[in-house]
Amino acid sequence: MNALEDLKNVMEPYGRELDEPDSIKLIAAVREKGLFSENQWSRVLSWLDSAMQSLCKKEKAATSEVINLDGDARNADWNKIGRARRLSKHVLPSWAALWLWWSEPDEDSSFWVHVGNIAADSGLPIYKI
Repeated sequence: MNALEDLKNVMEPYGRELDEPDSIKLIAAVREKGLFSENQWSRVLSWLDSAMQSLCKKEKAATSEVINLDGDARNADWNKIGRARRLSKHVLPSWAALWLWWSEPDEDSSFWVHVGNIAADSGLPIYKI
């Protein structure tokens, strides 16, 4: 099974896709390039499952007028998303940026250079400060 199939298998029971399809494409490409260990890959799949649960709950609660700032993991970790974008030098989709940061928070790691190269190959825009 390839990385994209793994990710689709996680999303399938929810009857929908992630709200950022580019996150799935980028994460699959990072996996295919061998940048995730087996342990990291298992965690990414778990984080995707949690994201899908969160998004499905958010859809059900969409009729409410109340905004739940904790309803989406991206809300609490926007600074980590920004760091991942800065380190990769590309505008990464927010879910992908978050999971990449959680996988490799070492800012000095060559991991981020490789992620930046994959992002460039994927046509993601350059991140400008």
